[in-house]
Amino acid sequence: MMKKLIGPGLTTTAGVLILLIWLAVCYTTGLLIFTRGFLLSRQELTNRSECHNEVYSLTDDSEGGCWLKPRYRKLVVIVIDALRYDFVEYKQTWESEQDVPHYRNKLPIIHELLSSEPDNTRLFKFIADPPTTTMQRLKGFTTGSLPTFIDAGSNFASREILEDNIISQFSSLGANITFLGDDTWMGLFGRYLTKTMPFPSFYVRDLHTVDDGILDNLQHELLNEDWRVVVAHFLGVDHCGHWYGPDHPEMASKLTQMDQMLRMVVDTLDNDTLLLVMGDHGMTEVGDHGGESTLELEAALIMYSPRKLVDGPAPESFDRFKVDTVAQIDIVPTISLLLGIPIPFSNIGEVIPELFLSSANVDGDSDTTATSPLLNVATAFRINAHQVSKYIRQYSAGSSNEIPHATHSVLQSYYTQAESSVTSPDERNLLTAISNYSRYLRGIREMFRGIWARFDLPLIVTGISTLVLAILVNAAAVLNRTPGDVKNLPAFLSANVALVSVSLCVAAAMAVLDCL
Repeated sequence: MMKKLIGPGLTTTAGVLILLIWLAVCYTTGLLIFTRGFLLSRQELTNRSECHNEVYSLTDDSEGGCWLKPRYRKLVVIVIDALRYDFVEYKQTWESEQDVPHYRNKLPIIHELLSSEPDNTRLFKFIADPPTTTMQRLKGFTTGSLPTFIDAGSNFASREILEDNIISQFSSLGANITFLGDDTWMGLFGRYLTKTMPFPSFYVRDLHTVDDGILDNLQHELLNEDWRVVVAHFLGVDHCGHWYGPDHPEMASKLTQMDQMLRMVVDTLDNDTLLLVMGDHGMTEVGDHGGESTLELEAALIMYSPRKLVDGPAPESFDRFKVDTVAQIDIVPTISLLLGIPIPFSNIGEVIPELFLSSANVDGDSDTTATSPLLNVATAFRINAHQVSKYIRQYSAGSSNEIPHATHSVLQSYYTQAESSVTSPDERNLLTAISNYSRYLRGIREMFRGIWARFDLPLIVTGISTLVLAILVNAAAVLNRTPGDVKNLPAFLSANVALVSVSLCVAAAMAVLDCL
């Protein structure tokens, strides 16, 4: 049987050697093919956006900011780890009290703000890109880039983010940044943070140390006048999910604590401050995360300011640009332009349209002309699209084979059409320009998501098939051997294991190097 399978010459010592070499080649090739389909990677650029970079503003007015006149001077970011969207969504009626999950309606402050101050408050589904791990999510909503699956393994060995990001941009402009909470931030942004109060993040059974440590200091820090940005990253909700699951009395208690904290924060804000409350990801019904199920991807984003977020008139046709779901990376260009800092160089997110539907600036002054708010939206989109276009040109210079040129050409036509429309700033042309800029930005994001963040199934199947073939031939060679085939069967097995191990190590090393 064995001779029929592998040929009459392979029962000799030379034949065995040929078989082992063939197996080593198959294992190496199979693993390399598999990793090319599974360990998707992207080139990280270290270019930075600068205030003096050329930008395509329509207003010739960026006083007090870099590319666009800022609406706010200060930013407070509250990250509630694993804040799933339905933890925030308020539901008034239930068939019976027994049907109400423990996590429901425990953040009534959000519902109250949406009801009493609708122009000052916005609630969005905040859609994460997989993998839904904290380090990857922090990277996404500070750089505006998409994660790659090979980066998931660095969640437990965080390293400084080298790509341009909103934290480094604030720091480069001399802003003082105060941080409290999850010590993951120290590994990613430590040298940019002015004042820090980190707490260890991986003691999952501990629901209170990090949160209580923040609460002991947060109000005092907010009342200080020594910051432009405050970041507080709470972990109790995430740890409660891991340990008890979301539908548990401990989750109700933890969310109630977060509600009390948010009330305090809202009471301390002034008109110059924008508040973001966000989850970095959601969680499954058993409290896990890391994958790409709907419950893991749907986090919550709440934006609030004592000054109206939206205060400009707009035509009814603008309603089609209003959204209740945004990608997490969309917060990057939005925050950058609202606070007057450059959009990070590698961002591929899209500004949230209605937040620029205002003629007010950081001093609260307004231009009362009818087209002014719409012109402001078009200006934000134009700056955003120009930044993304510049990033694509730079990325293509080093990775030209990755970008599908046919797709990019179609998307570039939207950009060209928008540029043509925006030069005549009447209502119709501005709406057309906004629509085409949006199509361009969303198309670019989907194009890169296809390149960076999706498995290549044909390569994965080919790689696995090659490995399975090698394993079957290897098993057949061992099982069908008689003592007469090879006098020293243990030596044959040892050589088999050694060569296969070496080939696997070589393939793994080549795969990792290929992804760096």
